Amino acid sequence: MALGLWVLALVGSTIWILMIGGLSGQEPGSLSRNPPWLFLSQLGLWAIYGLGPLVVARQLDPTRSPKEIFGLDMKSTDIPIWASIGVAMQLIVIPLLYLPISQFVDTESVSEAAQDIIDNAVTWMDVGVLFLMIVVIAPVVEEFFYRGFALPALMARFGPWPAVIVSSLWFAASHFQVIQFPGLLVVGLALAVARVRTNRLIPCILLHMAFNGVTFGVLVSQLSLT
Repeated sequence: MALGLWVLALVGSTIWILMIGGLSGQEPGSLSRNPPWLFLSQLGLWAIYGLGPLVVARQLDPTRSPKEIFGLDMKSTDIPIWASIGVAMQLIVIPLLYLPISQFVDTESVSEAAQDIIDNAVTWMDVGVLFLMIVVIAPVVEEFFYRGFALPALMARFGPWPAVIVSSLWFAASHFQVIQFPGLLVVGLALAVARVRTNRLIPCILLHMAFNGVTFGVLVSQLSLT
C-alpha cells in the first residue's frame, strides 16, 4: 500500500505539473524559474504525500485519531533537541561525510538543486513562498509519508532496523539526485531512527525543518533582493 501510494504520488504529481505548465504557458521544466508557479506545481505531490497517509491510516484504524497514529504530540524539549540535531546534521555531519570524496566529485554541487531554485527569487515575496515550500511544507509532507506511513509499514513486515535502512534508501533514491544521495541517505537514517526511538513524528518534522532551514538561510543570504 505504501509503495502504491508512492507510485500514485509520482504519476499524479507529473500529471498535475503538466497541467500547471499548460495553464502558465511554460514548459514544465521551467516552472522552477517562478516561485509562485513552482509552489502551485508541487501541490499535487504534497496532497498525496501529506493527505494520502492520513486517509489510509484513518481507514485502517478508525478507532484512533491521526494524532495518536502518527505521534503528533509535542514535548517541551522537542524544539531545542531535534532542531539542534537538524542544524548539526547540515553543518557538521554532511560536510564530514563528503570530505573523503571531495577529491573525486564537486561537493559544491550537493546544494545545487536548492541553489537553482532559490536563485530565481527576486523579491522578498518569492523568498517567503520558497521558505514555505522548502522549510515548512516539504518537511511535513515528506515526514508524513516516509516516517509516518512507509516506515511503520516496513517495520510491520521486516522489523525495525531493516525498515530503517530500507525506508532511508527509499527516501534518498526518491529525490533522483546522484551526488546528493549519500547525504540524503544519512539524513534519512537519522530521521528514521528518531521515529523508531521516540515513536513520534514531531521530532522527525523538527529535525527535517531545521536541516532544510540551514541550507535555505545560507543560500538566501547570498541573494540581492528587491
